[in-house]
Amino acid sequence: MTLAKEAKLYEQDLSVAWIDFRKAFDVVPHTWIAACLEMVQAPEIVRRGLAKVKGKWATNLEIRCNGSGTVRHLVRFRRGLYQGDSLSPLLFSLVVSPLSGLLRKKVGFNSRFHASPITHVMFMDDLKVYESRQEDLASTLADVERDAAAVGMTLGVRKCAVAHLKKGKLRCDASGVVVSAGIIREIDSSTPYRYLGVEQVFRAHSGLTRARVRQEYLKRVALVWSSPLSISEKVAAHNGWAVAVVRFYMPLIEWYRRDLVELDVRTRAILSAMGGRGLAALTFVWEVEVMGAALYLTRAADSR
Repeated sequence: MTLAKEAKLYEQDLSVAWIDFRKAFDVVPHTWIAACLEMVQAPEIVRRGLAKVKGKWATNLEIRCNGSGTVRHLVRFRRGLYQGDSLSPLLFSLVVSPLSGLLRKKVGFNSRFHASPITHVMFMDDLKVYESRQEDLASTLADVERDAAAVGMTLGVRKCAVAHLKKGKLRCDASGVVVSAGIIREIDSSTPYRYLGVEQVFRAHSGLTRARVRQEYLKRVALVWSSPLSISEKVAAHNGWAVAVVRFYMPLIEWYRRDLVELDVRTRAILSAMGGRGLAALTFVWEVEVMGAALYLTRAADSR
C-alpha cells in the first residue's frame, strides 16, 4: 500500500513535495567530491586515481579573429560531472547522500506499515519529500534549499511542486510554499506532476502515462520498420529500442493484459507486409518485468 492510499484510507494528513535541482550534475564542486570520498573512507588508490582523472577534465576554447589569427585557451573544470559517463551516477549519488542523511532526521510521515517514519525517496537528483504537516514540509524545504546550496545546488522552482492531503482528501488553495528561490507551486488532480516519467499527484495517473507510452511505442515501431535496416537489424532495434519504452513503465504503473494484447495486434498490423520473426511479445515482457520487480521487493534487505 502506498503512503497516499494509506493516508486516504485512514483519513490522515500528508504533505508531499517534488524537488528538482537546477543543472545538478553541472554544479557539484570537485572539492566536495573529494571530501565525500574521504568521509566514506574510500581506498586511497581510488581517491588518488579520481584526483588524477579530474585534473584532466578540461576543454579548449578557440576564438577566431579576422586577420589576427586564433586565440586558444585551456579551461579546466572545477565543478560538475560528465553526463553519460558510467562513473558519474555513482559519484553524484555519493555527493548527495549527506542530504539524504539529513532528511532521515526529519519528522516525516508515520506509516502504520513501517517501523520508522518515511521522510523521502530519492533517485539521483529527483527528490520526493514526505511530511505529516504542511508547516513541517515548509520547514523541510527550507532546510533542503540551504543544505543543497552548501554544495552548489539550487532548486529549480519552476519544476518543483507540492500537494497536501487533509484528513485523506486533496486540498489545494494555490498558495504554494515560499522558499528563497521563489514560490513552489501547489498542484491538484488536474495538473499532475511527472516524477521519474510517471504522472502523479497522490497516485500514479496510469491512464495518462499509458497513453503517452503507447503513442511513443507505436512511433518507434513505425520508425524502425520503415527504416532501410535489414530484417535482423530491425528485429534487434524493435526489441531493444521500441519495446524498451514500454518495459521501463511496466513495474511502475497499472497495465491491463487487454492493452498489451491490443498493442501487440497493432504491432503485427504494422509488420504484416514485412515479416518480423523473433519479436518480443509485450504480454510476455510484462509478466517477466512485474514478476522480477515483485521478487526484488520481497527479497530486499531494506523493508522501506
